[in-house]
Amino acid sequence: MRKLFYLSATIFAIVFFSSCNTGSEGKGTSELRTAEALENGAATNDGLLQIPVSPIEQQLGDTVSSVKTKPEPTSWEKKIIKTGDLSVEAKSLKSFSESLQPLLAKNGAYIAKEESRQGEGYHSSHWVIKVPVLQFEDLMTGLAMKDATVTQRSINSDDVTTAWFDTRSRLEAKRAMRNKYAEFLNKAKNMEEVLQVQQEINRLQEEIESATGRMNALGSQSAYSTINLDVTEKGSAFAPAEETPGVFKRLVMAFKTGADGFAYLLVGLVSIWPLILVLVIGIYFLRRKNSKVIVVKQ
Repeated sequence: MRKLFYLSATIFAIVFFSSCNTGSEGKGTSELRTAEALENGAATNDGLLQIPVSPIEQQLGDTVSSVKTKPEPTSWEKKIIKTGDLSVEAKSLKSFSESLQPLLAKNGAYIAKEESRQGEGYHSSHWVIKVPVLQFEDLMTGLAMKDATVTQRSINSDDVTTAWFDTRSRLEAKRAMRNKYAEFLNKAKNMEEVLQVQQEINRLQEEIESATGRMNALGSQSAYSTINLDVTEKGSAFAPAEETPGVFKRLVMAFKTGADGFAYLLVGLVSIWPLILVLVIGIYFLRRKNSKVIVVKQ
């Protein structure tokens, strides 16, 4: 029994020390690689700092690869832009509008745009509603009120999850590259080096701001869904057709049109009276001259 105990203790000690040595070697190798990377990153020439793409990419390789890969998005991280179109025919547009406000408040929604159209025999309204994505289905169902009839309903979903996470990964990589260039900037030896590195930092900063704006836009659009709601009051879908006037009415309208034309003609003649006066005087002197010529010939 004692021999078995000693044998087990010996095996345990061998396994323990073996694992410790392996860990030390891995740690030593990792530290060595890190030191080599830092040494390569810190090395510069006596002249102009080298900014070509290939050397920079080699020096930034460890920095970019150090960005942790994001796990696959879970169901609650989905970025889906939902848009619903709903057409409703209500008995009373006023009653529907009054019932709409409590329904929106219940679902945390709000009206982003509202338009009303009203004419002879025609009354309708159009709402653009923003609602949290989790309440989208409930609100779409609730808009079909008891005194209203749904005439058209459609839902469009655009999954932008991949685009959002891809933009975020690129954003983190660009931030890491910008920080690396900032280190190069501190090591610059002259103004020319400073300007070249600063140019790269400015370019990266613009790309970072653009990516941040895209992420915010996708996040905002996916957080709130859009519902385009059109409501028409029953019995007012079409305006009544105009009746064709009878013969007598058309004769009266024609006489009135002629009288209006004659009045316009008189007003026009009065407005050009100076021209008419010059024309009359010219005809008078021309006829008088011709009469004198005839008398002389006789």
